[in-house]
Amino acid sequence: MIIAELASDPSVWHDTYPSIKYRAAIRHGARIIRNGGLVGFPTETVYGLGADATNTDAVNKIYQVKERPKADPLIVHIGSVDALTDIASGEPHIMSTALELAGKYWPGALTMILPRKVGVVAPEVAIGRNTIAARMPDHPVALALIRKAGVPIAAPSANRFGHVSPTTAEHVLSDLGDVIDMLIDGGPTRIGVESTVIDLTTNTPTVLRPGGITIEELQHVCPSLTYIPRHVDNSPVSPGNYLRHYSPRTPLIVVNNLGSETNGHPSTHTAELISELASSLSARGISSTVIATSPEQTGSLESLASNLYNYLHAADTGKGEIILAGFVHNEGIGVAINDRLFRAASGRVVHDSSPATIDLIASFVASEATNQPDRLDGR
Repeated sequence: MIIAELASDPSVWHDTYPSIKYRAAIRHGARIIRNGGLVGFPTETVYGLGADATNTDAVNKIYQVKERPKADPLIVHIGSVDALTDIASGEPHIMSTALELAGKYWPGALTMILPRKVGVVAPEVAIGRNTIAARMPDHPVALALIRKAGVPIAAPSANRFGHVSPTTAEHVLSDLGDVIDMLIDGGPTRIGVESTVIDLTTNTPTVLRPGGITIEELQHVCPSLTYIPRHVDNSPVSPGNYLRHYSPRTPLIVVNNLGSETNGHPSTHTAELISELASSLSARGISSTVIATSPEQTGSLESLASNLYNYLHAADTGKGEIILAGFVHNEGIGVAINDRLFRAASGRVVHDSSPATIDLIASFVASEATNQPDRLDGR
């Protein structure tokens, strides 16, 4: 595998003439894409695993390398707003809304599901459906690669299916190793969680996956926009909608203390509750790794989102038998953070540190150790 290190190349981010190394990396990556290969590359959200979206064999390689279910559609990345009408075609009111959203939020972390133009991208991209998920990423390397390749690029996250998403080149290497043809290292990603997916083919525009563009922002353009959390296993409606997704190998349990509030504030701070859980579990001989998720610890929800997958990757390399984290306030990008935590935990949520809860977690840890079914009810 070829690794192109561009993280320290100033011409990637500054308005200067691209360096020889930058141009060579983009040229080589584009050639691999056109020849049916796979390239890992940075976006503003997470690292993507790119292939020519018009090439069936190349698209199938993505599914094979990621061990991704063929029922899970891929997002197609394009290099300009104008390119949207090359791959999508719908009723005037649908395309008008799509172009209005694209004009405001592209390039950016917004994926739109639209009627698919037949005969352009490989049907496998859309798992045979008559729709397509499209976005224009906000990263100079991603845009340069797409434009140089001259084809739309299908690109899910560059990791094994269901694992924690990669936000650094090192994450890609640790999960995919040398099974891809090239990796372009553009340094850490900026937003840190995947794009927001919005379905424009329904009567009411609907968010299928919260992400880097908040629901509140989108409602400025689509006041009727709705979001109903989809906590159903094996859902092929949108990328990232499986119940178990973004998951570390070490089991994760999420603490939800947001329902017990006094004067708008949690009656017991989530961080304190997690500390109590960790202490009680330790007394039972169960080691845990705690992820800081409260604003007091992380500085802001945006900072937490940017680092969330880094925290999960780091926790997964620790010695804890279980990982503990807490939900954040369900607003802004906090909606996306909570969605990722819920799926990373496979729906395992607790609400207190009572002896019954400790017993339940201990039972779960024991069942994991003996490969028994999950006994925690996360619904």
